This record gives sequence, structure tokens and C-alpha cells, in this order.
Amino acid sequence: MSNFAFAKVALPTAHPDCLKVEPYLTTDPRAACFSSRRAIEHLVGYLYEVLNLSEPYRNDLVARMNDGAFKTRTGDGINQKLNLIPGAGSTCAPSPPSTWSPNETANVRVDLPDHAEHPQ
Repeated sequence: MSNFAFAKVALPTAHPDCLKVEPYLTTDPRAACFSSRRAIEHLVGYLYEVLNLSEPYRNDLVARMNDGAFKTRTGDGINQKLNLIPGAGSTCAPSPPSTWSPNETANVRVDLPDHAEHPQ
């Protein structure tokens, strides 16, 4: 069973990308980073909607995640984890596949289930 089974109900738009992350961790770390980023784009959009947050100055993932109102609602722990993924993707995307190990990619997984199922 996937760690992201909850997403099928809680975040159906993110579910396909979530399912790709886990197997890619050991076979294709770059694809895992890409799928992780796509999943958090859906998650952040979902949180903006359910928390009724106003759009930030720019409508992109990084601006949304670093908006003060979003950070206040999600807390430092979730926000720090979310911010790892775009940075990791930017680092690993142009790198040769051999430079990113599955262990390094596993370090950028995000523990989303509790917050996604119970937004404050």
C-alpha cells in the first residue's frame, strides 16, 4: 500500500503524481523530484482553496508557499518540507542521472498525509 493512498480521496488531482513518487525513489530520482513537485502544486492549490487564502503577488508555487498567510497556516515544519522539493528539482533536473542517489531523493519526500487530511 502506498503512503499516499489518502490522496485518492483527499487530493484526487494529486493522486497520480503521488503514486509515481515512491517507485521512482529507487529507480529514477529525477522523476521522483518532478512528480513530487507536481503533487505539491496540487496540494498547495488545495490548501489555498480550503483555507480561503488570497492569491499572493505572483501565482506560482514558490510565491504561494512563501506567502505570509500560507506560512502562518501551514507552520514552519510543513513549509520547510514543501520548500525542499522545488530546490531539489532544480538541482537534480539538469544533473546526469548518476549524480542523484535514491537515498538523496528519499530525503526530499514530504510527510503530507496528516496536514492534507486535516487542514487548520
